Amino acid sequence: MREQRKLIYKDAAGAGTGTLQSALTAALARFPKVPSRLQKLGTDNSRVQFINLTRLSQGMLIGVFHKLTPGAAQQVIEMGEEKPEWPVALVPAKSAEKPNREFISGSLYFGIWKNHVILHQSVACRASHFQEHLSWLLSRQKPGAEKGATAPQLLISLGDPINEKVRKNPKTHAKRVVLGSSLKSGPAQPPSKATSTKAKFTLKGGLWQAIKSILIEVKGEVPAFLLDDQLGEDDIHGALELWCSKRKAETTAGEVLAGLGRALSDSNADYTVVLADGTKIERTEMKVEDYFSVECVQRQPVAESLFGSMVDYLKRLIDNQTVIEKESFGNL
Repeated sequence: MREQRKLIYKDAAGAGTGTLQSALTAALARFPKVPSRLQKLGTDNSRVQFINLTRLSQGMLIGVFHKLTPGAAQQVIEMGEEKPEWPVALVPAKSAEKPNREFISGSLYFGIWKNHVILHQSVACRASHFQEHLSWLLSRQKPGAEKGATAPQLLISLGDPINEKVRKNPKTHAKRVVLGSSLKSGPAQPPSKATSTKAKFTLKGGLWQAIKSILIEVKGEVPAFLLDDQLGEDDIHGALELWCSKRKAETTAGEVLAGLGRALSDSNADYTVVLADGTKIERTEMKVEDYFSVECVQRQPVAESLFGSMVDYLKRLIDNQTVIEKESFGNL
């Protein structure tokens, strides 16, 4: 059965003098066995993440990245019968016949060509997890190295691409950046029978604490109504606006958008960049993604079908000049 699956495009930075593809290929050669690629997470090392299989297809390095918690069982529920409640049971992955079997909590499929990355991520396994693992794996010391030897510490970032409007005019300056907060909703609506009402609201949580610290630092006045606790966190809109004078706006839009694209690539935070010529670029314009029909078995994508779609997607991005490289890819 074929299902629609979303592929997203990211560009990589931080791989040093080479590309992410060459750096990862070298790391996989240094650590050819899966156990040597297990990155332990948490204070008790109870979780692991790792790159499992890798292949080369038309010059693209493709593979699968997993996250799991060793020893964790999964809950299953018996649905369908007309009962007041459905029974839930724990199903262990291990058995006497399969003592090393574990449940996978999340998988991410990737395709990398030079510094261009195509991803299919899951709810439990995101681009940020893969980015973290790449930084760890590429910075590991080669097995058998002399005691005290250090390896170059790389910090890989997977960001959103520079907008086409900026690429056409690379010297355009960014005049203003508006960052929307993750707080939602707005002033309370008046009761249906009321002739007039006043809405009181407050900002809470870490964001509000940070804003209050800024206001205190710059000796700003905090309106009294913001200090009431009449509404919850979901009842407030918040936004942070940064700007600079046009006379000193020396930073180009490309630099600003590159920084935002990397810092907020895996975040739902909205932002708008206003250019010196009045052009506005929204977060959604920085996202490059599309849906592909992929062969699936029991709602899980078949790797070969998904990898084929990744190759096709990269070819399309090169063809429409979203990705620009001098070196040819595949049959292009």
